[in-house]
Amino acid sequence: MHVREGFHRIEIPTCLPIGEVNAYLFEGPPPTLIDTGPKTQEAYEALTKELRKLGLSIKDISRVLITHGHVDHHGLADVVRRDSRAEIIAPVGDAETVRNFREAYRHKRKATADTFLKTGVPPETLELVEGFFEYLATLSDATTISSTVRDGDVIDVGQCKLKAIHTPGHSPGSTCYRGPEGCLISGDTLIKDLVPVAAFGSAEGESIGLSDYMASVDKLERLGFTDVKPGHRAEFRDIPACTALIHSQFESRQSSIMEVLRNEPSTACDIIDRLYGMLPIQDIFPALTEVLGHLEILTAEGKVRCEDKGGLAYYSIARTGPV
Repeated sequence: MHVREGFHRIEIPTCLPIGEVNAYLFEGPPPTLIDTGPKTQEAYEALTKELRKLGLSIKDISRVLITHGHVDHHGLADVVRRDSRAEIIAPVGDAETVRNFREAYRHKRKATADTFLKTGVPPETLELVEGFFEYLATLSDATTISSTVRDGDVIDVGQCKLKAIHTPGHSPGSTCYRGPEGCLISGDTLIKDLVPVAAFGSAEGESIGLSDYMASVDKLERLGFTDVKPGHRAEFRDIPACTALIHSQFESRQSSIMEVLRNEPSTACDIIDRLYGMLPIQDIFPALTEVLGHLEILTAEGKVRCEDKGGLAYYSIARTGPV
C-alpha cells in the first residue's frame, strides 16, 4: 500500500492470532525495510510479491530496521540479510534477542516457566504454553546485527530522517520512529483498538514491564503525533482515543483484581479464573502476564502484598494502620 511518495506499507501474514504484520518500505536511497515478518515461506513469498509490485526484489534491500525483538517482526531478517547483504539495525535493548535468538529464547522460556509455576498454573497448562513457545521458536533465526539504535538516534533514508524513540514495555528494546512528515511508526506500542501485551518487556528485561509500557504510552501521547503507522492493523490518527482505551483497560483490570483480592488471598491463576474463566491456549500467556504486571504495580504501590505459601505466590490486600 502506498503511504507517501517513496514510503509503502507491506502487509505480511504471520500465522499467529494477531494476524498480519505491517512492514514499511522506504525506497531510499538506501532502500530500507522496517520489520520483516516471521520466518515462514508464506511470509517470504508475500514480501517478495509486494516488493515486485514496486519494481524491487529482496536483493535490493540495503537496510533493515527492527522495531523490537519479537518473531513476527524480525523473523525473516537473517533471510533478507543473506539474500541482499543488507545491514540489520536492532534496538539496543533487543539486540541480544535478535543476535542470539535460540539462547535468548531458552532463557525467556525458563524465566516464564519459573514465574508461571509460582502462579498456581497446572503443569499440563504450562506444558501447553511451552508448546506454543516451541512453535514460536521456529519462526526466526539468529541474525547478524550490523549496528544498534538507541533513543534519540537519527537514521537518514533519502530525504527523510527517522528519529528513534525508545518505548519499552512490549519488549525491553521496543522502538518507534518519527517518520516522514512527522508520522509515528509505532511498532507494537500503539495499535488501533488493541492493547498490546506487556510480558517481560521492561527496560531491564526481567520484570513484566507493564509500568514501563504505560510510561511509554504517556510519552508518545505527550509528543503530539497525529498520524500513526502501527505494526499491526490499519493506520490511525486519533492517538488520544487509542491511549484512552489503554488507560481505561488498565484501570478496569486493576479494579477487578482488587475486587477479587478483597474476598480472599489468591494466586495469579485464581485471579485469571475469576476474571476470564476458561481460556484458549493462545490467550493464557497474555492473560497471566497482564495480571502479573498489575500485581507487580499494586505491590510496588503498597496496595497489595505477596506471600509465599508452599512455593506459590499468594496476593492479598495490604492492610495499613491499626486493625
